[in-house]
Amino acid sequence: MSTTGSRKISLINNSIFSVLSWFMPIVIGFIATPLIVRNLGNREYGLYAVILGFISYSFSFGVGKILTKYIAEYRASGERERIGEVVSATFWLSIGLALVGSVAVAASAKYIVSDLLALPPDQQRMGEIGLYLACAAIIATILSQIFQFILQGLNRFGSFVILTNVSGLILNIGNVALAMLGYGTVTLLAWNFAALCLMGAAFAFDAIRHLPEFSLRPNFRSPEWPRVLRYGSNIILYQVFGNVLLAFERGWVIRRFGAEAATFYVIPMTLAIYMNSIIASCLLAVFPVFNELLADREKLTALYQKATKLLIAVVFMFSTMLIFGGRGLLHVWINEEMATRGYAVLVIHVLTFGLTAVMIMVWQLAESYRAPMFNTIATFVWLVVAIPLMVVLSDGWNIEGVAAARLAGVVVTLPLLLLLEKRLLGHSIWRLWAAVSIRSAAAAAAAAAVMYAYFAIVPDHLVTVGAGLGLGAAVYLLVLYLTGFFTPDEREMLGEQLKRLRR
Repeated sequence: MSTTGSRKISLINNSIFSVLSWFMPIVIGFIATPLIVRNLGNREYGLYAVILGFISYSFSFGVGKILTKYIAEYRASGERERIGEVVSATFWLSIGLALVGSVAVAASAKYIVSDLLALPPDQQRMGEIGLYLACAAIIATILSQIFQFILQGLNRFGSFVILTNVSGLILNIGNVALAMLGYGTVTLLAWNFAALCLMGAAFAFDAIRHLPEFSLRPNFRSPEWPRVLRYGSNIILYQVFGNVLLAFERGWVIRRFGAEAATFYVIPMTLAIYMNSIIASCLLAVFPVFNELLADREKLTALYQKATKLLIAVVFMFSTMLIFGGRGLLHVWINEEMATRGYAVLVIHVLTFGLTAVMIMVWQLAESYRAPMFNTIATFVWLVVAIPLMVVLSDGWNIEGVAAARLAGVVVTLPLLLLLEKRLLGHSIWRLWAAVSIRSAAAAAAAAAVMYAYFAIVPDHLVTVGAGLGLGAAVYLLVLYLTGFFTPDEREMLGEQLKRLRR
């Protein structure tokens, strides 16, 4: 088999592993969430979800992504001696950021719970202890991410999926068990910290075992330090902007509408984030390959176009499924009240995170060409547009207005996609965007019509809702197939891969 053919098969294998690394923990979390909500109650779950957001997003800058890029790039160019210096520089930079972030949150814990979140007095002590636990979890998260990104840079997505799924299973089984035994937010957050430590240790063991060049020698005079700092500074900035937006958004919902309202905001948002995560996982394996092909612009452009085509199609499919099947899904997943109060929020969040997912390939392209400034600009625009609108729109539109404000911030940055493509690739692929979007929209319209008719006559039940979502996906893919969306070589590659998976 040719090198190109081997790379295609490897990319498809790694993409499947990547999807599984996100899909199974999402399924487990999907099962666990209603059980936790039921045992904690809407009011306490809202607080738990907001504090958990600090662990998942605040100060978890993802600087370790530097390692995915440079490990793949240096291995492809034969400069393996530089890998150890990059690993060391990224590790110590990440440790410094973790400590700064944790100290900042701990020092401001009292202010966050009393003034920013405006929690009632009976919840303030719980919120304060929860934030202290979040500080410890921030350090564990950032350290774990370093080793996860090393595995991605090594294209070891098989190990990545196994460890991620085991970790998700352990985490959620513990959460459900503790909630059902009557334990509250603080105990659940303590378990989250313990599970993160276990997960980080497992990722570290596997990553170090497969990277002979691994080094933590703090050589601050290494020539890799300036490169890591320049590249990492933009990752830090766009993560900071995104984290500030998330912290303000959830804090504003609690402050303005109360912790119970936050539950009806966060749970629909969680579904949209699940969608975004699954879509992102489909293309996670593309990033290291981009960095391997930096010296071959023609092959890189061809891969970018195929990945973009897949991305648009998947975004349309998942968005259609959640918009037209979301009310029933919220009903059987949580309860009727969640379906009634959370469905409009879900639709807005699906549009927001669907459009955010559309940017994934451009973001990866920018980071591969060491131009992550685009991502920084985009998230900064989200921030400055969304926050003022959240304050204004929440008066008349309640939590739906807060969600709409985030959507507006994403919409205004869409033109940047075509500008960045032209700068990095030498031309924009707007014709591909248009052609794929038209076909995907036609398939989405067919799926939407079938799902609308189906859910209008079928009562909500776990089986019927699942069947309705599956029906929508089947109709969507069938229309794409009948309209010639998949080229002959794409159909052949997918067929070969399915045979390999069956074997």
